[in-house]
Amino acid sequence: MLPSPLTYWLMGAMILLLDLLTGPFLSFPILFVIPVSLAAWFISGRLGTVLAVMLPLGRALIAAFLDQPTPLLYIVANTAIRIAVLVFIAYLSRTGRRTRELEHKVAQLEGILPICMFCKRIRDKSQHWQQLESYISAHSEADFSHGICPECVQEHYGDILNKGRNA
Repeated sequence: MLPSPLTYWLMGAMILLLDLLTGPFLSFPILFVIPVSLAAWFISGRLGTVLAVMLPLGRALIAAFLDQPTPLLYIVANTAIRIAVLVFIAYLSRTGRRTRELEHKVAQLEGILPICMFCKRIRDKSQHWQQLESYISAHSEADFSHGICPECVQEHYGDILNKGRNA
């Protein structure tokens, strides 16, 4: 089970608290990368981006009101740099997650499938034979509906159909 969005907010709050408790000489905004990237990877890019903005703003409040007097220009510049870098990291994390998902989808039905030439069942990785429809449904988003083509109707039920027409 994946952690909830609250988990990543709490991680960010703990980092801000650590930053606050250690005073003006130790600063931990580099740790913002952790909740931002994990939130973007496991929950959504939107949550990662929101954290990428909110956490540096929290750090800016600490710098403005609780640290040693610092010119506002420096606080704004540092905050803007942190936001830019963290938003970029959130974007990369989201893109990496999507790339992995796409690679997984492509790999699902890629390669050679060992299929029985008579019954058309497919041998899976654990050497069990499965119906073609079951295998493809389990390894893709495809669903099946069954019907019968005209050639098979004639081949398998032609006698019955012909008797019905002749009667």
